[in-house]
Amino acid sequence: MVLQIFKASKGVEEKKSSAAAGVVAFQGSGRVAWSGQDTASLTRNGFVGNPVGFRCVKMIAEAAAAVGLVLSDGERRYEAHPMLGLLARPNGAQGRADLLEALFGQMLLSGDGYLEAAGLDEAGLPQELFVLRSDRMRVVPGSDGWSRAVR
Repeated sequence: MVLQIFKASKGVEEKKSSAAAGVVAFQGSGRVAWSGQDTASLTRNGFVGNPVGFRCVKMIAEAAAAVGLVLSDGERRYEAHPMLGLLARPNGAQGRADLLEALFGQMLLSGDGYLEAAGLDEAGLPQELFVLRSDRMRVVPGSDGWSRAVR
């Protein structure tokens, strides 16, 4: 026994019609135009050229930069320390939030984030911090498998 669920009534003729006319198909050159797979191309297309992508990265970086930082050495928490002062004013052009937003943005876009510590004082502490572009950095491996330098 065969069960027919969608069976037309006897004597009723079905006629298919469409309010639209015939179908028009467009064909391009037949080749897909992919963007470059390097970080600069992906950032340009997905971040700079895309308002939704730009806003997503910007909102996440702003929220992450707004989180309070704690400086500790494992034994105690420092309320006053030269590094806290440096993070409050990392360089002449940026404040703490600007520096951290740029760092987190680099991390979101490329997966890596690099800070340059510039101008060491007599105690060996840096005087300024700058965010470096991750796509322009290259890790130099050491003989033991760990990174020896970043260029």
